[in-house]
Amino acid sequence: MTLPHAALIVLCAFGGMAIAQTRQFVITNNCAETVWVAGAGNPIPVFNGSSGGMELPAGATVTTSLPTPWVGGRFWGRRQCNFDANGKGSCQTGDCGGLQCQHAGAGNTSLAEFTLTGSATGADNYDISLVDGFDFPLSVQLNDPNPTHSINAACQVDLRSSCPAGQQMLNSAGQVVGCKSLCSKFGTANYCCAGPYASPQACNNVNWDTNYRGAVLKQSCPSVYGYAFDDPSSDFNVVPLPSSGYQITFCPAKTVPNSDPATVPTFTITSQQPNQTVTPGGSVAYNLNVTASSTFTGTVKLSAAHLPGNCTWTTVGKVSCSNKGSSASFSASSVSLPPGATVPVILTVNTTTTPAPMLSTGNIEVIGQSGALENVWEGSLTVANPTAPDYVFSITPTSAQTVLPGTSVVYTVTATPVNGFTGVVSMSTSGFPATSKAPTLPQFTFTGDPTPQSATITIATSASATKRAYFPLFTSFSANSLHDAQVALTVSSTVPSPDFTVSVTPAMSALQAGNSASFTLATTPENGFSSTVALSASSLPVGVTATFTPDSISGAATSSLTLATSASTLPGTYTIPVTATSGPLSHTTNIPLTVNAAGVQFTDLDIGDPGTAGTFSANGGTFTVGGSGSDIFGTADQFNYAYQSATGDFTVIAHVAAQTDTDVWAKSGVMIRSTTADNAAFAAVFATPGHGVAMVVRAADGGGTTDLGQAQQNVPVWVKLQRSGNTFSGYASPDGVSWTLISTRDVGMTGSVTAGLAVTSKRESTLNISTFDGVTIR
Repeated sequence: MTLPHAALIVLCAFGGMAIAQTRQFVITNNCAETVWVAGAGNPIPVFNGSSGGMELPAGATVTTSLPTPWVGGRFWGRRQCNFDANGKGSCQTGDCGGLQCQHAGAGNTSLAEFTLTGSATGADNYDISLVDGFDFPLSVQLNDPNPTHSINAACQVDLRSSCPAGQQMLNSAGQVVGCKSLCSKFGTANYCCAGPYASPQACNNVNWDTNYRGAVLKQSCPSVYGYAFDDPSSDFNVVPLPSSGYQITFCPAKTVPNSDPATVPTFTITSQQPNQTVTPGGSVAYNLNVTASSTFTGTVKLSAAHLPGNCTWTTVGKVSCSNKGSSASFSASSVSLPPGATVPVILTVNTTTTPAPMLSTGNIEVIGQSGALENVWEGSLTVANPTAPDYVFSITPTSAQTVLPGTSVVYTVTATPVNGFTGVVSMSTSGFPATSKAPTLPQFTFTGDPTPQSATITIATSASATKRAYFPLFTSFSANSLHDAQVALTVSSTVPSPDFTVSVTPAMSALQAGNSASFTLATTPENGFSSTVALSASSLPVGVTATFTPDSISGAATSSLTLATSASTLPGTYTIPVTATSGPLSHTTNIPLTVNAAGVQFTDLDIGDPGTAGTFSANGGTFTVGGSGSDIFGTADQFNYAYQSATGDFTVIAHVAAQTDTDVWAKSGVMIRSTTADNAAFAAVFATPGHGVAMVVRAADGGGTTDLGQAQQNVPVWVKLQRSGNTFSGYASPDGVSWTLISTRDVGMTGSVTAGLAVTSKRESTLNISTFDGVTIR
């Protein structure tokens, strides 16, 4: 995009050529269908005497010239247009009010954007932008004798074929004619980089790994804009100026540089660590491989972009960010590649504590350039500090709502302070339908009290609100923190009947016979539901009782459920149906409850003679384990181990409810170990303060250890280790129900083994005090 914040400068060697006072644009339709070419700017481009646009049949070329300076220039294509003899009509994509464009708002189309300088010492600027959407593959090249001296902006891949269903633009026949961007689909500040997100650092907090830009667009077309601040890999300045102009091609050939990253000759950048976590003041390394194709040879220059930055917000949501907070370095900033070669490069990202980078998950980009070629690697980096004062932001209802035009919907927002947070939490909203009046937004003030604060926000839609799906965004901010929540809202001429949903937390529990487990049930009204809901539990095992406090609730409310077992309750995993009833409406949610035999005891032992003796205590089904020691890694371990003997195939599960942040690699989790020797073979799944949940194994007694990867989940978290013969699989889960596989590995163990809870602080003189519940070995 030709934006003021464009930063990347690409030098193109055209010294000694005369500088043209006009730029010539040769526009070619290489597609198998007609493209209605369009142009805007000051002055408006003229195509064969037609100002602003014309029909360009398949295989045809048109030339237009523009004087310099030319600011805000753009060219685009339109698909499936229908115009009368006077040029009046419309197009399925890129419509601009007629055959000869009446406005520059192309919308939902691939754009070639230009800013042309009138100075011999200045620079032209160009890019291809898919910020609004995609309809045609497109490329921009310098129309000079040897254009390969400059990076080409190009996208040959037809992204319609990979467009998610929710972003597809369909014609009346149901054909996909274009693909909306995330900004076009949601229309909210977080994807459109507006309001509290109006800076490169603040607009980098979307979990990009799950969005279309990171997963598809930049993988297929690395040199084009995917969102508003995609400048480093997508915005190109040309110095010296081109001698004639530019060539724009719709549906370019694969041989055009950067039109398809799979086309040779090219190179790729990959990493063994796509996701990393760092605590402010720490550093992380990405092990990159730069690989040449079988026909590529040359030098690839490397740079890093989208690093975490420091941001602050005013009470009205104005954001101020800087690049301070982190920096990047490469073990080699350029690599020479013969055909087929792979060169390893280490990217190190260092963060600072003052100023600290924004606590969030964002994308990180490594850009490789060689001649006209460019390729990028996209990864993510989470900046986390479990001990930092902050707050948790939530909203109800989270389920999709449907309303009639002219009616209201009510949301409840809650801010929960953690770690002694103090400050003012303000809010903004975006993505709503037209409203009869602006909603009143709350402001919370915290002074260190951990009590949550809640408020309601009423969205009163106007009678003329457009009937369609919306994605309301609620953004909260306080000094140097931003948290948001996004929901779905449909304005429709028909509204479903009033109803409600019921949810339960935690999603499961495990306890010893004779103890109790507590749950919270929550009802969420939908479509104006306002009746009373009665709660009950059925199919209770022998010796188990259920108590609801209260046993009926109204509106968006909660009830506490206690499941109490007796000492005679038989061990096993039971499903407890809990039913919420209101008149003819009834919803049942099932609670898995694991009952372990009463009196199960762990043996507690310090392994490897750590510097500070470990501690262990049990209170019903809750275990508190304190461990010091250098680490559980290398060829010998130091930690505290609460274990019991086990044989055969079994699974160890535990909920790591809390741990002491003694080190970013302190470990608290579940382990299966061949013996209690300090160099014994083992498999383990550990929660850590700074690196999520990691699976670590020592495949044989006396061998070294291997970190098999991490899941980006933080304490409190569920961990699971499953043994099947000599094959061990590690998992992590936020709720004990939905599990993420970390890795699977063979580890040599025979006969009776040990299984239990392992804790190390990575500090000889300090204990990592960790609390576990929901522990099962079965």
